[in-house]
Amino acid sequence: MVEFSIIAFLLLVMVFGMIDYGRYFLLRSNLTNAVREGARYGATLPTELAADQTAIENYTRARIQGSAAQQSQGTVVITYPGTSGVDQRVRVELNNYPFNPATFLVIKSAKNIMVAAEFRQEQP
Repeated sequence: MVEFSIIAFLLLVMVFGMIDYGRYFLLRSNLTNAVREGARYGATLPTELAADQTAIENYTRARIQGSAAQQSQGTVVITYPGTSGVDQRVRVELNNYPFNPATFLVIKSAKNIMVAAEFRQEQP
């Protein structure tokens, strides 16, 4: 009975750790894909207008899988880091997206996820 209690505790820590890390990497992958799609969409737009930034943000948020509450979390930042001419780029970042672990055994506290993607704008 003593051996089982020691082994069962270690086994539960490992199982819950795998579950938490699996959820974390699944969420991070989902957010990375959403930001990549948003940057790709922004690269197809011809200008850097505020209306385009709103469209890019809405497009990016729509690609986040989950409920409307999950889609509205975090901060979407759109920048144009390149110079005008040949090197026009669009960069989409998602900052401070919260991840709350299911247990406290392995990941001790909530974490914020930050992902970014950058695409060169298509030339007309």
